[in-house]
Amino acid sequence: MVDNRRRSNVIPLFSNSASRRGVHPVVEHFMHYFEPIPVTDSHQQQQCYALRHQVYCHELGFEPRRDNGEESDSYDEYARSVMVNHAPSGQLAGCIRIICPDNDQQLLPLERLYAATEGALSIQPSTLPRDSICELSRIAISPLFRRRTADSHPGAATGVIDASAYGDLEVRCFPLLAMGLYLSAVAQCCQLKRQHAFAMMEQSLVSSVEQAGLTLEQIGEWRDYHGQRAPFLISPMAPNRHSDGLRSLQQAIEAALSG
Repeated sequence: MVDNRRRSNVIPLFSNSASRRGVHPVVEHFMHYFEPIPVTDSHQQQQCYALRHQVYCHELGFEPRRDNGEESDSYDEYARSVMVNHAPSGQLAGCIRIICPDNDQQLLPLERLYAATEGALSIQPSTLPRDSICELSRIAISPLFRRRTADSHPGAATGVIDASAYGDLEVRCFPLLAMGLYLSAVAQCCQLKRQHAFAMMEQSLVSSVEQAGLTLEQIGEWRDYHGQRAPFLISPMAPNRHSDGLRSLQQAIEAALSG
């Protein structure tokens, strides 16, 4: 039986107060340092493939290393990507993939994973219109933009931020990247009219998504899939249920991606 109990109380990360200019501080800070961009050309896509290769092939070892230094698979043939750049430097800070099937032959990774286990999912993607579903996957954050409290010297391979290259306020914004990527993916889902977004997530990522104020439902048991992960359904069009700061950030990201 699926355990749908709350894993922890979600605590709003930001107050509801706006800055003197009427813009919420979290929006002001995030949008000053980061720029959400829908991937629309081959150069941007290659940047995402290269970051995915760094994270999934080099660091995590989930996929074999490729000679071209780019990680991609057959799902990318019917997927969209969103990237978040570090605005001051133009560096790619993170990316996420949205797999968007249009017919029964184009499966979601989650559908293949559970194909041999009848009844394993409480909500089956196959029961929903194909043009209404998607799967979020391959979230990747550059090692340069991950905060490590135990260390502060440069080291891209171990995910350490070069503290000398960024200001204190800028470094404090880095933990928002995972939230920003998921909010960007949700905004893109809404623009694509994909009402049901599936994802395989580990516990720490579930907590980040919950803290971002997104509505999600566990639809299957935890299982060993590159560590303990479970299938979830995110409702992109549900209103953000957290603080004014996160709702405002979601609106700002939506505006940036549609502009």
